[in-house]
Amino acid sequence: MKVLLQNRATNCFLGERGNWVPMSINAKAFSTGVEAIHYSVAHHLRNVQLLLRFGAERYDIALALGD
Repeated sequence: MKVLLQNRATNCFLGERGNWVPMSINAKAFSTGVEAIHYSVAHHLRNVQLLLRFGAERYDIALALGD
């Protein structure tokens, strides 16, 4: 499982350098959901969701984080 942050408006993923990238393969993977949430809050990210990716997109779980 991968833990990612995704922009809900653009569907881009947070990249390693804090930029937004279109492909999840280039996304920053967090160790835990809590780590991703802390990052989101610390960097004042808006309109994002925590994405738990299990390999196949149909199994993904998306949790909206506060606006």
